Amino acid sequence: GGRSRALVSSLDLVPLFYRTVGAPLPPTLQGVDLRPVMAAPAEAEPPRTEVFSENQGRVMVFDGRYKLCYYATGETELYDLGSERQEERDEVVNLAGSAGTEAVEAALMGKLLQFWLANTAVAAEDAGTGPVGTAAFPARVALEAAFVAEGRPQVPHTGSVVNFAAPRL
Repeated sequence: GGRSRALVSSLDLVPLFYRTVGAPLPPTLQGVDLRPVMAAPAEAEPPRTEVFSENQGRVMVFDGRYKLCYYATGETELYDLGSERQEERDEVVNLAGSAGTEAVEAALMGKLLQFWLANTAVAAEDAGTGPVGTAAFPARVALEAAFVAEGRPQVPHTGSVVNFAAPRL
């Protein structure tokens, strides 16, 4: 037993369940094997560097210190959850757009968009016909526009959900 500071996702439970029952892992599985972290919490190599989430017009990325939330309305929230200054406060302060956080906000926005595009890429002719996460979803459209406006290379659309290529332990 022990405690680990490793970033994990609820998606990481799925490979654990498959392996527990001896079933083969599906090729599109995004979760990573938590057994090394569970066996040696303090020594195990962290399985992830970021955790992502999306829910009803909101998307989020957390890197162990900073949490970036992006809404379909275009609003952004950025929280420094690891700073001593933040830990001393009774409330969490939104740092989005604040001086000195531009690089962090841009880096997390880029990671969020790359993850989202890799996992919910949709061909242009399918725009407007798919589920949340497709080109018809307003937050995705806004993120793609911001990505292009910043001069970042576009990730090609490849169809429906694709493997994120998460490391398998």
